[in-house]
Amino acid sequence: AAESGMAGGVSGVQDTRLVGTLAFVDPEYLRTGQFSPRSDTYALGVMMLQLLTGQDGSQVVALVEGARNDGDGGRFTQVLDRRAGAWPAAEAMAFADMALKCVEMRRQDRPDLRSVVLPALLQLRQRTTLYPRADSTGG
Repeated sequence: AAESGMAGGVSGVQDTRLVGTLAFVDPEYLRTGQFSPRSDTYALGVMMLQLLTGQDGSQVVALVEGARNDGDGGRFTQVLDRRAGAWPAAEAMAFADMALKCVEMRRQDRPDLRSVVLPALLQLRQRTTLYPRADSTGG
């Protein structure tokens, strides 16, 4: 009988090549060549920042960090993607703060996806569902 599938019956094959955009790559992977679950945390953090800003590339982390460190928060609201409509300020800041924790340079400083990030995101979703945002037309 002929075998089907891409692996062709070869077991134990593991592809460890890096594929994708460098913006999503864990800086510790670049230094050590070792992936970990916290490498995924880093990639998720970058994706969260991209969703927040509508920007892509490696500059998104520095953009949000700089804006978030602004004392009055005025600069932070300027980096939010206006095409997404009106962002609820407190939830956007909480989302950004979680994303910035996910992109910490050292793996051990990043939160665990299952026990920290997921519950925080579910709580944010619940808050925005309970308190719907005003539409982007100013209402």
